[in-house]
Amino acid sequence: MSRPSPQQVEDAQTFGYAILKANGDDYVKTEDQIRKMSITNIRREGTDLVIETARPGVVIGYNGKTFDVLKQAFNNRSIRIVESFSWSDLITPIDPNEWDIDTSEDGGRLTNR
Repeated sequence: MSRPSPQQVEDAQTFGYAILKANGDDYVKTEDQIRKMSITNIRREGTDLVIETARPGVVIGYNGKTFDVLKQAFNNRSIRIVESFSWSDLITPIDPNEWDIDTSEDGGRLTNR
């Protein structure tokens, strides 16, 4: 993994401070919210700010409030949210005692008991 560029560090700090201000300077709530966002990368492509996340709905927020805060923090720059995946989503073990696992040819299903 390469080191982030100075621009990426600045964008990440701006992102973090915007969420902190939206949470009324509550560091614990902010840390929890940012962790739940599962952000994998923040970068610039031309004039766009691109946020890669496994959970785009959390970044957008209820009624788009978090997205509006980010737009304001980045001076109304165009922000694109790109859905990525989190490895933890793929490697989290499933307790077979809690789920019925159907491995049929149509792709299979997990059903909670």
